[in-house]
Amino acid sequence: MQHHHPQRDDDDALERLVARASAGDERAWETLVERFGASLRATTRAYRLRHHDAEDVMQTAWLRLLTHIEQVREPARLGAYLRTTARHEGLRFLRREQRERLALAQHAGCEVPGDDGLDEHILRSERGRTLHAAVGSLPASQRRIIELMLAAPALSYDELSAALEIPQGSIGPLRGRGLSRLADDPELSALASK
Repeated sequence: MQHHHPQRDDDDALERLVARASAGDERAWETLVERFGASLRATTRAYRLRHHDAEDVMQTAWLRLLTHIEQVREPARLGAYLRTTARHEGLRFLRREQRERLALAQHAGCEVPGDDGLDEHILRSERGRTLHAAVGSLPASQRRIIELMLAAPALSYDELSAALEIPQGSIGPLRGRGLSRLADDPELSALASK
């Protein structure tokens, strides 16, 4: 009596599908998109990106697969590959967006707003510059984790671990040391009391 192994059958089917997609079979690509699209969408949703930004991240993940599909050695891991690629792209997008926001905030600190909220505006700009400088002075591992937490506070320890390529058990201690250093920063403390 022959035993039926659904997982092995599914892996074999996926391997054939990847081979067909690699050979340029458009229907195979459509099937891959149908099969992994929802999972990829859920991964990008975790970053709380605007709709068009999330679509860009997903398109980039598919594009990376398209350009590297001949190198896929384990088709059974294709879903994990796509999710990992989307996570990296999502984090890259958030880091770029954070850099742009910080640059705009620094630039805005030089501008005089036309309303009577000048004091609040100056204080906000000063806080942003001081926080940016304090975070920038942290050791690299602590700085990266604090920057990620500021850019995407909803990231789970799993996502932080994957993004930073460190074990989950290291996240808490690194985060704690980074926050502790920030709490001891005299300029940040002085601003916090204003």
